[in-house]
Amino acid sequence: MGIMQFMDRAAPLALDPAIALLGNEEQGAAFDWAAMRGFIRDRVTGANNWLGDPNAKVTYASPSAKWIWNAFGVLTSGTTLRCDHDPASLDSSMTPLNSLGIGSGAVVNKSIVLASGTFSYPVGEVVRITDAADISKWILGRVVSWTAGTKTLVVAGYAASGSYVSGSNWKVIVALGIRIESQRTNLLLRSDDFTATWQKVGTTTPSANSFRETSADSVHYVRQSVVFPDGSGSLSLDLKSAGRKVSLQIETGGLYANRCEADIDIDAGTTSRILNNGTYAGASVTFGPVDTDGYRRVTLAFSTGAKVGDGSVFAVIRTLGAADVTSFVGDPTKGVDIRRAQLEVGAFASSYIPTTTAQVTRAADNISLATALFPYSSVSGVLAADFVPAQGTSSNVAAVIRDSGGTVYSALLGSTGSLAQFVVRDGGASQASLASTHARTRTKMAGAYKANDFRVSIDGAAVLSDTSGTVPAGISVLQFGAFTGSANVLDGWIRNTRYFPRASVTDAELQAWAA
Repeated sequence: MGIMQFMDRAAPLALDPAIALLGNEEQGAAFDWAAMRGFIRDRVTGANNWLGDPNAKVTYASPSAKWIWNAFGVLTSGTTLRCDHDPASLDSSMTPLNSLGIGSGAVVNKSIVLASGTFSYPVGEVVRITDAADISKWILGRVVSWTAGTKTLVVAGYAASGSYVSGSNWKVIVALGIRIESQRTNLLLRSDDFTATWQKVGTTTPSANSFRETSADSVHYVRQSVVFPDGSGSLSLDLKSAGRKVSLQIETGGLYANRCEADIDIDAGTTSRILNNGTYAGASVTFGPVDTDGYRRVTLAFSTGAKVGDGSVFAVIRTLGAADVTSFVGDPTKGVDIRRAQLEVGAFASSYIPTTTAQVTRAADNISLATALFPYSSVSGVLAADFVPAQGTSSNVAAVIRDSGGTVYSALLGSTGSLAQFVVRDGGASQASLASTHARTRTKMAGAYKANDFRVSIDGAAVLSDTSGTVPAGISVLQFGAFTGSANVLDGWIRNTRYFPRASVTDAELQAWAA
């Protein structure tokens, strides 16, 4: 009997996150949007088998430039699908990680001590841990626990850019997945240059992104007028104090009484006064974190009501004097630095849209995959998604498998009003509509379709079912983050999407996929 000599070999490569997401399924498609990896396993059509960057497989129709936060908490522009990150969660660590064991075949939980510990990391959240010297080198992990007192984050690594061992200088940030948005227009001209177009009163603009007060005893502001329809809107911009608090204002052109105002301490991230006057109502302010350049993104959301006037509004940035007075002797050394100003129609702000001499419209994100490119079953299957929908009460779709015209669909996952829902439609009528009350927060769903057997689990809860209905024929498209290219857009984030062609599925499996 021959004896094979033992051979030393390198440790096995880490399991690709998209392969891990598909799991033990014989066939299916899986997209991990945090890792930007996709996997298709098709036992019938061999040409469909694929593993790689989703940009190489899905159709991203006519994309506009989109600004998203990278792993270092910096806004970056691009026209490809990229993972967005939460800048509020950006932290750093000097804990040696040894790649969390990824690539060694021994992935382990690891305790990481953070520098600031100001953000609370929810259990199950995905964090990207990036080599502070090289943004291309990263590890993805899921939060196991977070202890604020000791600033200790425990994570379980599940993906890496390579099986490398780094030193002990890391950036840590929550990975949100891909951000999918509806069409929006920035109505302000010269969004990043306040030396022109913007009207200046009691101010000067020594640079494109700064305004300083004159020594006049007066009001001190910059403003711009745009035509604006009655209804909801948002003004968002990056602000950095130069020794002053500010007041953000939306004023109706020709009827100053109809307006809203918010007095803001930029450094503290607080609001001391909000005024809704005349027809205006519901004004509110949200603050982003202070970014690496010292700016803080601030958003004033508002509703004009039937504002009358001349059909326009002024977007106003005004500095405040002592005791928050609006008219005072100015100080030429004081004012505010401003960037990336945006005024748009809609109850919440979208990602930044740069402008120069004209308004700019960003197209709705239209992302799809033809069912001919993965093992879709017209008889039975499972669609699962992990997503965050838009705030508000609109109907937003996380994923849908439909026909080309959007008249029938075998599986739809999304949110409407205060509900998370799974819907199947055939022959001009709903075949199943299974829903449960759910906040507009991170949502995980897995829905199964089969004639007279429709079921869904939401966040791993008990399965909802409908035992009567048909499955439509003529299905041709898996649409991500919208119903069609521009209807019922998610206006949120998708972390992952999965599809399995299953002849049968248990309630326990649905709950596990949605947990």
